[in-house]
Amino acid sequence: MRFLFLLLLLMILRVSFVNAQVVNVERMRLNSKKQGWSGSVAGNVDLQRNQRSVFAVGGNAHVQNRVDSNTYLLVGKTGFIKASEADLVNFAFGHFRYTHYVTDFLSLEGFTQLQQNRVNGIASRWLIGVGPRGKVIDNDNANVLLGFLVMREREREVVDSIPINRDIRISSYIAGSFTPQSAKYISFTNTTYFQPRVGKFADIRIASDWNVEVSLRQNLRLVTTFNIVYDARPPVGLDKTVYALKNGLRFTFG
Repeated sequence: MRFLFLLLLLMILRVSFVNAQVVNVERMRLNSKKQGWSGSVAGNVDLQRNQRSVFAVGGNAHVQNRVDSNTYLLVGKTGFIKASEADLVNFAFGHFRYTHYVTDFLSLEGFTQLQQNRVNGIASRWLIGVGPRGKVIDNDNANVLLGFLVMREREREVVDSIPINRDIRISSYIAGSFTPQSAKYISFTNTTYFQPRVGKFADIRIASDWNVEVSLRQNLRLVTTFNIVYDARPPVGLDKTVYALKNGLRFTFG
């Protein structure tokens, strides 16, 4: 079973990787207590605004396997982007994360991520990081978690004359979910990341991801997501603040 999981990882990491500047994987596992395999597939239509208007259609899937106190998470995305005054761009994205639960409230994790987004000025970005993650609140209606990771980043911008950036960043975040007691069919989640560069903390990325899910059937949900990112040192030609509004459907299993 582990061999199959690693094979899926290698297949996804072979493609070109893309999407937003800071990708929120946390919301895909806020309720990840189940043992065994689980996951979801989703499709969405996106309207984004950075230095240009962007229209995107895409799909994503994640597969998770929890074995005792260990969780393996694999996330992939694919689709296409049409930007004003730019050609159609196919995209994909991959993220793999391993989490070891030391206690019910404390875990250690490591991850690797590859992405590409030429619309946002990124030819390629590779991340690898480790760190602790802890639960602050955990009950039937609400969850709040804190994470503090250190990651290595290698980024190449679309403009060839820009040197390749090789930085160490802190990736701290707070993530939460809430389901009203009187309306179990709807849930709200938010994850906010703070990613300053070690040695130059003024070079920081701040990303906040807001998500609303409405249950249509047992395993089918309508999903609306708003993502906003501030990058103190964005790629050449890109605004410091960009945002994306996404609407789509998600099917879950497991």
